[in-house]
Amino acid sequence: MRLYQLSAVLVSTGILLSGCYLGRPAVDRSDFEHTYRRADVCEVSAIPMVAEAVVSTLLWTVAVAGFAAWNHGPQSIEDGIGSAILVPVAALIALPVAADAVAGAFAVSDCADAKEEWGIMKKMEAPR
Repeated sequence: MRLYQLSAVLVSTGILLSGCYLGRPAVDRSDFEHTYRRADVCEVSAIPMVAEAVVSTLLWTVAVAGFAAWNHGPQSIEDGIGSAILVPVAALIALPVAADAVAGAFAVSDCADAKEEWGIMKKMEAPR
């Protein structure tokens, strides 16, 4: 696979994954009274977060490898132009994907905490 093909795959994957968690509001804990099941509290999957971490790592690897190739001295003018374009593009795409992965970690943690609070509240409300 050539460098531009790899970058196209990573860019499109990054664009698809970015935005899964960013802008997601925190779990509304004031609405627990109307929640009947633990699954109704929130639904957050860690799978996109893991995929974002992998894609972000790959993008950073491409950026560092491109920078190293560009800094070492390109073998041809085309390689130099490709590396000079690839490095900032890969880095700029890796930033929001990594930020979304971090936001995903907070969303998963918030959802787990909310489900735990829901369980405690339901136990306290249960008739004895």
